[in-house]
Amino acid sequence: MTEELHVEAEGADAEEARARALAEIKRQVPWIDAESISVQVVEEGERGLLGIGTRPARAVAFAQVPDPPARDESELVSSLRAYAESIVRAIAPDTQVELSEDDETVNISFSGGDLGVLIGRRGQTVDAIEQIANAIVHRQIGVGGKRASVDAGGYRERQKAALSYAALQAAKRVIASGEPQALEPMSAYERRLVHERLKGYAGVATASEGNDPSRYVVVLPADAD
Repeated sequence: MTEELHVEAEGADAEEARARALAEIKRQVPWIDAESISVQVVEEGERGLLGIGTRPARAVAFAQVPDPPARDESELVSSLRAYAESIVRAIAPDTQVELSEDDETVNISFSGGDLGVLIGRRGQTVDAIEQIANAIVHRQIGVGGKRASVDAGGYRERQKAALSYAALQAAKRVIASGEPQALEPMSAYERRLVHERLKGYAGVATASEGNDPSRYVVVLPADAD
């Protein structure tokens, strides 16, 4: 069912106000044809002397919003999309959500907007989003059939690179000294990355110790008990 949408935006001048109003329509309705959007400047704005008395320009954009295009996606992806979009609406309204699916994984990717609030301190928020996404997967198709992977602005690759470096440095210290090296407390996801990075690395082994949320990885000589 087609409905009418209108938004207002301000800018330093008419051109900026017009561009912002148009961009807001496109953000709310990504599938809309830009040519179907009508933008009207309702106030030209005014630049005061030395910045005093400045009044911003205002523009209003109007559009008839068509129904979104039908997506050829599985029931699982539709459920995860609804979940991801509900998070975006609640805490990061300028963020876009993209999903893809293969035989093993449903990938959820956030881009644009305030990604910091979605990543959280040391990735705690994106980890929590991923845990709930996997709970949805397990509820719908069972444990072990498929997993959800959540990323925001390429954070996972940066995280993986940093943990790989820390793991390799610890391994080198263990080989040089013969003494175990404890890494800082990590999430389950981070610990798994460290274990995988050092799996098969000559001369060292890894183990997780401690209790959450302070559980950590210890890198130790491969022949240690």
